[in-house]
Amino acid sequence: MEVWALRSRACDIGIAYGPPQVPRCTRRCLRGYLNHKVLIYSTPVPRRFRPGAMAERAYWAVNINKVRTPPAPFLRECVKIMPDFSKPGDDGALPDSFPPWRWIVSYTVHPELLSPVKYAQEYRIAVSVLRKIVSTQEPRYAGLYDRAATIANARVARLKCADPDVILYTRILTQGWFTHINTSLGRAFVTIGAVYLKKGDTPPQGQPSPTGERFAAPGGMTPESYTLPSAEVNKRVHEIYSEADVRDLAVPDANVFTVSYGEYVPSVGSADYKPLVERAQDLAQFHFSILNERSQADSGLEIVRREWFCATNPDIAVVHLYIQT
Repeated sequence: MEVWALRSRACDIGIAYGPPQVPRCTRRCLRGYLNHKVLIYSTPVPRRFRPGAMAERAYWAVNINKVRTPPAPFLRECVKIMPDFSKPGDDGALPDSFPPWRWIVSYTVHPELLSPVKYAQEYRIAVSVLRKIVSTQEPRYAGLYDRAATIANARVARLKCADPDVILYTRILTQGWFTHINTSLGRAFVTIGAVYLKKGDTPPQGQPSPTGERFAAPGGMTPESYTLPSAEVNKRVHEIYSEADVRDLAVPDANVFTVSYGEYVPSVGSADYKPLVERAQDLAQFHFSILNERSQADSGLEIVRREWFCATNPDIAVVHLYIQT
């Protein structure tokens, strides 16, 4: 992409993005300041000309002596300053009327799943889906459960084992579908146990998949009948993936999707947020592609804001992505 300078007043500069034949097609006027003959300013890349998967805010330091009137491009004289991922921070901006926490994937992972998994060790992945229930007579639990199972199976399929000649086995550990008390919110969830075994090993047994007639009413493990099997007490869930869509589509800016990515870290004081931001973006791409809601081959993520920070007790590094759809 070419970047062209349009000189105006002493401390103002207009920016036009686009190829040389249309240098004035998009213009942003920004007020900067001079510091030892260096003009420092920032601007988001205009939507029409975003070439990659990252609609990030671009920061530039430009030698004012090399800024000339068009059509002289000065892209090579610019130095891009990337965000500082060594400490908590943020970039980008949300629409003023953005309704938070209405359309979101909240995800937490233990670091064991970021590397090839071990032979004969079972890993637990829990997925839940939350939706508004339009009619209590037809809660449509089957659709919620199918969505949760689709996500869970796709997450399990990403597990890789370093040992050769192993086979991936899965089983259902817990599952349920119900409507939250005093609300019109329905939920379905499933926890999958995944383990790589060798030929001749005996795979563990799990619960059967529910059949269609069971979805006519709440079932499985519900808030009223919550009893965790004794064998599962104190066992770690390695990945938690919770999706919710309770938007009111009549509300402006309800089409901004949130990814809340959390990763357990040894110490938040030494966290490097850059790979976490990248993994959060990979999760967003996974979510849209596996559910066929958006073709990542044809269109990148339009991320309008990012936040990265930490939580303690336990230590978790967190990344929030806000994606315009």
